[in-house]
Amino acid sequence: MAEPLFYVDLSEDARDYRHTALEPGLPLLDRQGMNFAILRRWFGDYIAEPEWRNENVAGFYMTDEDRGRLEDVDCQPATRGELQKQFAADLDTLRAKVKKIRPESSTEEMVLRIVRKNLAEQTNDLESSDFDSYFFKCRAGKEDWRLLWCVGYQRADLEPLRARLWRTPEGDFLGVRPPAGGKARKRKRTGLTDVLTSPWLAIALMLLMGAFLYFTWPKLTVTPAQWSGPVGGRIEYKVEDRRWFFFNKDVTPLAMGQSNDPQVLELGRGGVAIAKNEGETAVTFLLGNRAVYATVLVGPPEPPDSLTIEPADQVKVAIGSTLRLRAIGHYADNKTVDLTNVVNWGESSDHRLLLLKEGEKGLIQGDSIGTTKVVASFPPLADAGPVDKLPEASVDVNVVQADFKSLVVSLEPPTFAVGQSSRVNVRGIDASGQEHSLVGSSLLKLKVDPTAAASVDGEYVMGRAEGAGEIQVSYADLQKSTAFTVAGRALPEDVFFVSPSEVNNSVVYELIPLNVTTGSDTPIQAVSADESVVEVFSTEGENAGYEVWLAARKVGQTEVTVSQNTAKGPKSQTVKVTVNDGRIDSLSFTPPIYTMTVGQPETANLVGTTQDGRIIKVVPDALAWEKQPRLENVDLDKRTLLMRPREATEIPQDLQVRLAQTGLVANATVEVRGGVLPTSVAEIDIWGVHPPVPTRGKYINAGGYLGDNALLYDKDRGGLIVGNINDPFAPLAAHQGSLLTEVNGVSLVGMTPDELAAYFREHPVVPGDVIRYQGEDGLLGATLLGVDVDAVPDFKQIDVAAKNISAEKFDAELRLYLRQPGDYRLVDAAGTVLCDWASFPPDATPLMVTTGIPRTAEDEYDLYVERKIDDKVRKFQVQFSLASAARRTVTEAVDVAPTVAVPDRPQVRERVRIRIPAGADPAEVQRALEKAGVGSGTTAPGNPADGPGSPAPGSPAPGSPAPAPGAPAPAPGSPAPAPGAPKPAPAPGSPAPAPGKPAPGSPAPATPAPGGSETRAPDATPAYPVGSETRGSDTRGPIHGSATRADGVGRSGGSATRVTTAAAKTAKTPPKKAASGDDDEKRSKFLDALKEFNRRRSE
Repeated sequence: MAEPLFYVDLSEDARDYRHTALEPGLPLLDRQGMNFAILRRWFGDYIAEPEWRNENVAGFYMTDEDRGRLEDVDCQPATRGELQKQFAADLDTLRAKVKKIRPESSTEEMVLRIVRKNLAEQTNDLESSDFDSYFFKCRAGKEDWRLLWCVGYQRADLEPLRARLWRTPEGDFLGVRPPAGGKARKRKRTGLTDVLTSPWLAIALMLLMGAFLYFTWPKLTVTPAQWSGPVGGRIEYKVEDRRWFFFNKDVTPLAMGQSNDPQVLELGRGGVAIAKNEGETAVTFLLGNRAVYATVLVGPPEPPDSLTIEPADQVKVAIGSTLRLRAIGHYADNKTVDLTNVVNWGESSDHRLLLLKEGEKGLIQGDSIGTTKVVASFPPLADAGPVDKLPEASVDVNVVQADFKSLVVSLEPPTFAVGQSSRVNVRGIDASGQEHSLVGSSLLKLKVDPTAAASVDGEYVMGRAEGAGEIQVSYADLQKSTAFTVAGRALPEDVFFVSPSEVNNSVVYELIPLNVTTGSDTPIQAVSADESVVEVFSTEGENAGYEVWLAARKVGQTEVTVSQNTAKGPKSQTVKVTVNDGRIDSLSFTPPIYTMTVGQPETANLVGTTQDGRIIKVVPDALAWEKQPRLENVDLDKRTLLMRPREATEIPQDLQVRLAQTGLVANATVEVRGGVLPTSVAEIDIWGVHPPVPTRGKYINAGGYLGDNALLYDKDRGGLIVGNINDPFAPLAAHQGSLLTEVNGVSLVGMTPDELAAYFREHPVVPGDVIRYQGEDGLLGATLLGVDVDAVPDFKQIDVAAKNISAEKFDAELRLYLRQPGDYRLVDAAGTVLCDWASFPPDATPLMVTTGIPRTAEDEYDLYVERKIDDKVRKFQVQFSLASAARRTVTEAVDVAPTVAVPDRPQVRERVRIRIPAGADPAEVQRALEKAGVGSGTTAPGNPADGPGSPAPGSPAPGSPAPAPGAPAPAPGSPAPAPGAPKPAPAPGSPAPAPGKPAPGSPAPATPAPGGSETRAPDATPAYPVGSETRGSDTRGPIHGSATRADGVGRSGGSATRVTTAAAKTAKTPPKKAASGDDDEKRSKFLDALKEFNRRRSE
């Protein structure tokens, strides 16, 4: 009769274990054995059979489907090493069985939930889990060892003790502490005499000697050595240097990998390869003078039977951190293929909480707090018949907030050779000490110092020359660096070979890649025997790595000779190329949407699909560009398709190309984030009185995001307009009175109220929609919805300008927005003070000036604004490139503070948009301003005093009144009065101004100081102290870091404040004068009402 392997005490006062409950009061180990029958059906002989000995003690048996309970069984808790090696395949089988389970009842759903959770907790982290309480190695007699899984109980304590089998008079018990009178049970062993007399001893010694020689002989191994799968499959190769038994080193980043046919298999960094087209090829990995090979067989694209996403449970990502998901396709015969780069990744939630990068499929980044669902769906295949439903998978992702306190940076490996790469692993540590991956985050920046030693390629550092350096990592306001060493060369100098050695299936307009593996860094040359058939398009000077690109020009056959002059002598190899009469059937950008950050270039990937289904690259010089991004936003190299983002785009811009003489067209959109907005459109905010928005008409409900009363159908204007919106932070508050013309490309012009209502019922306006409108001035504009209206930024970088640029240094002017009152100063990345502490009121837009900034090799700069409130200091980052800042001039203070329209008054805020051509001179700017009706009251972008068309020294500024007769002329070199500034008092003897002429609320005119200097408020009584409740007047004069500028007059609008490092001085200017004298009184009352409203709100 079979004896139980062991007993488990599950009484209420048991020390070591307690019941596992499906739900309160319902244990998994039921007395009738119904749950065991379910588990046995799912897992077969892997599950131990429970049997209740009495009310509190359960015994477990090893069973066989054919023989029932087995006798004479040797059983011991499995060790971690045994689970990782001997039983690793069994654990994978258990995981696979769990994924395939489809519960048929509510009871089975509860059992599956518990089993899935237990298996993950017990096997995912063998370092800290209690696996030895549930997994056992057992064998009956002399049979092979088997893995046995016991379920239905769990540890009742948290002590870090290992489970053992204890022998007692009542039988063997499982526990972490010895029971009363119990002794540890030992494994059965064979006697020494039996071992020595065994005929297998000699065989064992021979095998041991062979294994010793096998494992101690140095060699390279690659996993997988063989791979077969469909087009689009993803392969992660692992190259190991095996020495001795346990000296196995992962050398994947150091090995030089090359695909023998890049058109079949494209090999990237880190051993990651993508199956591009059908065919058979091999992959070669070189490390020094050793090589290892792997074979690849790529079949046609094929949808899997099912899809799963890994990781599948408890997926959590913090805002700003990243996580890589993998889509695994399951095919017949238990075959799995990584389809991460094939499936379409998306977010099924209404609100987008993640950033999904098209260029790195499967990489997600947290963006907003909440729970969302990521969906991976297999795309429909071209020329495939109708399919009921393509496989898809989903996983729940919890996005959390994490306050990162520090960074951890490591290089894998820290020492590498010229031509080799090292992966940069960056993790953020939050306040609780938990680590979060930041690799691939849009907020992460990598720099190498010195740049001659290495270069950054994505998340890898490539060795360029022998020497030492450091990788500098910045994430928001956190910084960290780590050292690296480039030593030696990756390959001997006599290594030189080109693959493929023959190309026989190319078509006209195809860009054909050749991989060149060499141990020398001398230039690569390539020559075509017949350039009318195949032309050498570029060599390694224009591409990453040692590669040659060939352009197929016409049908025919030729040879291309690739050569290199090395220290070991000249090397060359000839490649035979045949261009067939096939054709390209379609053209597309992959991905179709490019979202870039200023300063981070990206190459557009343009591919064509041939008539036989191959995916190829297309020769760029055969393209006709129909649409491309504006030059001030993106610098596009049409030869290499490299896009260098310069400045942020207001709305996404179009890319459209046409392949010559084929009629094929490819489209994409480009959006640039970060940096500054384009300078070709000057937006000047003024307070004016224009005809109020109509209060009669039919309101159109466009969805809950805009609200019921945001849009109004105006019969007189024949369209949908933005109505009166009292909430200044509403999505369309800045566009009141504008006529909506288009939503997401759908024209609203000509629609009746009923048609508009029907359209918005089906397509409500949501964040992320693009709205096009016609303003009151008749100009067309666009806005992208989605700004969190409840979150008013504490800091905003409005503009940066560079001046006095030399080869060693330059000066910078920074226009900033500071929402909270406090003390502010400017420092560099090393903490060096550039501008000393200065106090500012709420919603200030000061101009900070710092001189003598040393130039860097990249001409990219990070400065920091420090704010101090009640001894608490916070940093805000200012990023800019010298190339962008050198083209800008910061003169006009921008009103970026939240503004509030006073309720129950007809006056609303008017936004005047003035189109100014790029590169316009100041005279053209002035004419555009005067034409818009704001000529003399507004300063245009650019400094009129510095360019042609500026007034002669001593003459009044354009648009200003002529000086009174007899008044003395301004002193030479004195600055012109700022627009809106008080007029200087007349000279003695000149007629006094007529009474009543000054603008309402303006201060008494001040007498200018000798020499044309400004009149300043006394130091002891600042005109605008910190903490004042009055809003609307800003500190808009320059703040100097090292010396006081003689020409730094205050900017137009608000108050002009000039601060030096020695002392802060403040002068308050009157508000802007209205454009029309008849409206002076109305505007003054309106501004007074606004100030009163803001004062009450601030209280």
